[in-house]
Amino acid sequence: MKPMFRRPTAGSASLALALLVLFGPSALTASAHAASHKRARQAKHGAHASKGEKHVEGSLDYELSPAGSSLPATQTITLFLPGGVRVAGASMPKCNPQALEKSGPAACPKGSSIGSGTATGWTLGQLWPLTLTLYNGPGGSLLSYVTATSPVKIETVVEGHVTSPGNPYGEEIANTIPQGLLEPLPGDTAQTVNLRVQVSGRSGWLRSTNCAPHALAVNFKFSYTNGQTIAIGGNLNCV
Repeated sequence: MKPMFRRPTAGSASLALALLVLFGPSALTASAHAASHKRARQAKHGAHASKGEKHVEGSLDYELSPAGSSLPATQTITLFLPGGVRVAGASMPKCNPQALEKSGPAACPKGSSIGSGTATGWTLGQLWPLTLTLYNGPGGSLLSYVTATSPVKIETVVEGHVTSPGNPYGEEIANTIPQGLLEPLPGDTAQTVNLRVQVSGRSGWLRSTNCAPHALAVNFKFSYTNGQTIAIGGNLNCV
């Protein structure tokens, strides 16, 4: 029977749009040198949160077992943010996805790294260990740089696009799995066995005005090539 997925409720899904500019223009009396120095400090340390906001760290721990050739391939992974939490990547250093795929992490500017993770796939009848490094992309998008050496070598980028459906829903981050991960070799599809991801709170990529003593619940939806969907819960914590 196909597992059912429910969209996060209205109680957890009112969200402000990501701010494109967190600092106003320099005072008219400030020198051009002072303005340039200020921008350099922002690029080095990350833009400050708006009043009342705190940085947020997030985690996902997903396990699908047992591994086997009968598993469907993961097509998209969508993250649904709760109310009061926003993606603040528009004001942070950005990594170009094409440059990242071509040259690896060296192509990304300092301050654009926002998290890391691991995953295990199933391909060619065996487990496929994968390493993930997360970066802030254009427009505050999420870039996951995925690498593996055996049984199939791969270096690819999964792009996660942020959308704002509007009230009563919050922002969504939809990650579409590229063909190189769906089918690492012609005729051989790969399945996701597990996925563990951590978004750094120190990076400030996620921010919230809705901080509570307990963790905030966040929802993930895994969509598969056979039309099946599974909902997975994760946690967000203000830091």
